[in-house]
Amino acid sequence: AMDSDGTGASYLDGSLEILFSLLTVPIPPEIQGLAFMAIANLIRSRPTEGMPKASGESKKSQAALRAWELLEICQFVPIKLLSQYSSYAAGTSATTSMSTFGRQQNHGTSDLPATCFPQSSEYMMIYQLEHVEAEVGTYPATEGFLFLLSTLVKYAGCPSNLGSQWRLRPGCAPYIEYVTDFVLPRATGMSKNVKTLPFASVADECRLINRAMEVVEAVLVRYVVPPMSEKKTFDEIKAQYSSNVNAARVELGLAPIIPEIFCSAEDIDEEDMTAAIQDFRNEMIYSQEDGGMNAAGQMLEASFGKKVPFPKTPGFSILTNILST
Repeated sequence: AMDSDGTGASYLDGSLEILFSLLTVPIPPEIQGLAFMAIANLIRSRPTEGMPKASGESKKSQAALRAWELLEICQFVPIKLLSQYSSYAAGTSATTSMSTFGRQQNHGTSDLPATCFPQSSEYMMIYQLEHVEAEVGTYPATEGFLFLLSTLVKYAGCPSNLGSQWRLRPGCAPYIEYVTDFVLPRATGMSKNVKTLPFASVADECRLINRAMEVVEAVLVRYVVPPMSEKKTFDEIKAQYSSNVNAARVELGLAPIIPEIFCSAEDIDEEDMTAAIQDFRNEMIYSQEDGGMNAAGQMLEASFGKKVPFPKTPGFSILTNILST
C-alpha cells in the first residue's frame, strides 16, 4: 500500500490511525502496552529510509511526526489538566508544582499518599500508572508508552510547534516532563511527597526505569548545543557539528559508540536549531487571558498573569537540570 510518491506514507498513516483509535477505548494495560509498542515498531521500520530527499528537506520520519500529532490529539498526557501543576509557575500558584517534589514537606513514609493526582480516567496515562498498574505492581502500558516516546524522539526529535493550534506554549516539553518529573521520581523513590511505586518484582522495577531512561537518553542525543555566535548560517552550524563529531571519533577514540551518543548531522534541521538558540534567551510570551484561553483559542498554562516564559527545548531542560544538580 504505497502512496503516489512511493514513500508508503498512506500505509503508515492508516496503520497509525487504527492503532491510536484502539488506544482510545478501554482495554487491558497489557494490550495497551502492546499497541504502543506496535506503533513504535511501525515507525522504526522506516519505509522511507532509502528514498531520496531534496536539499534542505527535513530528514525526520514523517510517520513519527504524524504519531506526535496523534499523541497530542489523544491527550495520553493530559496537558490541559496538568497545566495547573506547571513547573513554570515557580511555586507561586495555589497548586503544587510537579517540579517541587522532594522540596516541600518531610513526612514519614507511612504518612505519604500513594497517589498525587485525582482518581479520574481523564488523567489518562497518569491514571493508568497510579490507579491501575500500581495495584498489581506491573506497568506494561506505561512501559509501552515510554518506548513509543523514545522512538518518536529518535526518529523525529521534539517538534517545537507541537500543539501550537491550542497551546500558548507549544512543543514536546509536557511529554518529557511526564517522564522526568513524574515517572522517574515515582519509580526511584525520589518524590518525597508521595510513596514510591510498588513493584511486583525487581525485574518490573528495572524495566520501567530503563524505559524512562531511554527517553532521557534519546532527548540528550538529539540535542545539539548551538554555537555562541548567532551569525553563523545553518549550513555552517551543521559543518561545525560534523567536525566536532569527527573529532570525538578520531581524537577521543569514541568511534564504536558515535551513533549512540551523537545524532547524524542529516537529522538536524533548521527549526530545531532555531529553537535551541532560543533556549538561551529569557523571553516571555504575552497574551490576553480569557478564561484560560487567549484570543487565538490557545490554552494558557499556569503562569504569571498574562505572560509565560518562552518554552525551552527538552534537551536544554534536561541538560541544565543534570549540570545544576
